[in-house]
Amino acid sequence: MRYAILLTILAAIALAIGTREWRTAGSAEAPAARSLPPLQEYEAQCARICDSARDSIVQIEAEYAPKFYDENGHDVAADSQAPGKYAVPPARKISSGFFVSDDGYIVTLISNIENAKKITVRPSVKDTAYEAHVAGTDPMTGIAVIKIDGNIFKPVKFGKSSALQQGHTVVAVGNPLGLRATISFGAVSGLNRTIKTESALYSGLFQYTAQVYPGDSGGLVLNSSGEAVGIIVATYRVAGEELQLQLNEAIKSLDELQALSDPKLTDQDFIAKYRKYLATAVAKQQDIIKKFRLAESGMSSYGPVGLTESLNFAIPADLVQKAIEQLKAPDHKVVRGVLGVKVSEIDDVVRGTLGLQKGEGLVIEEIIVDGPAAQAGLKTNDIIVSVDGKTVGSLLDMKVLMTGYKPGDKMKVVVVRGANRERKTIEATLGASQ
Repeated sequence: MRYAILLTILAAIALAIGTREWRTAGSAEAPAARSLPPLQEYEAQCARICDSARDSIVQIEAEYAPKFYDENGHDVAADSQAPGKYAVPPARKISSGFFVSDDGYIVTLISNIENAKKITVRPSVKDTAYEAHVAGTDPMTGIAVIKIDGNIFKPVKFGKSSALQQGHTVVAVGNPLGLRATISFGAVSGLNRTIKTESALYSGLFQYTAQVYPGDSGGLVLNSSGEAVGIIVATYRVAGEELQLQLNEAIKSLDELQALSDPKLTDQDFIAKYRKYLATAVAKQQDIIKKFRLAESGMSSYGPVGLTESLNFAIPADLVQKAIEQLKAPDHKVVRGVLGVKVSEIDDVVRGTLGLQKGEGLVIEEIIVDGPAAQAGLKTNDIIVSVDGKTVGSLLDMKVLMTGYKPGDKMKVVVVRGANRERKTIEATLGASQ
């Protein structure tokens, strides 16, 4: 009997040893394994995103008038009789945009179509070319809405860009180098960025790693559900800025050299010795500047996103949706309510001293005299913690929030004021943006 009981115990121990997952001392219990979707399912979702994007993305070609320069590279009129005048062929900029209605309204960047003589749109799923006209622009966000005829187009579906977090998967869709509806995958790498391009200052952008190239400017950034969460935009490459600096320096040097070669200079020996040298130098500078001008035309044939150093940015969809709807309206104008303050962000150390939560509060730096904020009783150095019950803690928060208000709307602003950290609720009636 004893042996039977002993054998039963040993068998149980052996069974436990054979089935138990052993770990080193002090190791944490392993989390339950998650079942990942099959590769085919993942690929099918990616394909659905790409199919949806292709139906909405368009290629935009903007044509510009030729430019004329004198022998020293200065702008001159087409009918100018300046010596050595030459013409740079009309520039042609290729960029991207996307449908926001089935009747032909398209969103792109202002910089992609500004001052263009002619705008041509080619939907990515068609070979048909449509001539477009500008419906309206919004300098605050940098977007433009253009229009083509028709009512068979597929608009994008917008998602919430405020839901994006670092590490989230995103998809960039555009027309790099004129190759229509090109897709690239990446991740969100930064939020609430501010950059300056040659044509505009953009704030509240998000940064991402999906590859973009010349021609993608104005294209789409989608989330993993295929919803539009951003518009592709980026800074100019340092190399491009350096080229412009070199061009400006060459023009300046040429003007100085020509001044030195002026026969009216009193130092006759200097003029005699260096006149020939200067004449040669001037000819060389003229040739260099002419080449720069011709190269400049080719450089600008794509939107600013084509000249990036692998740092890619997008305008959040939340920031532009209300502007898009207003630009599609009959008057094609964006009108926003204005509080009349200049605010700046504060860090978490300051927040702690004021008894605020992390990510809460903007300090009022300036108030427009006799503006809505001043009339309501807001003061410089007030800390705005919420607007109509919504917490604000960044410039992007405030910027997005203000897109939802019209002139005449009332706004309840909660502020922390003074050394005693008094909380006050102040109601302001918004004015109109200029």
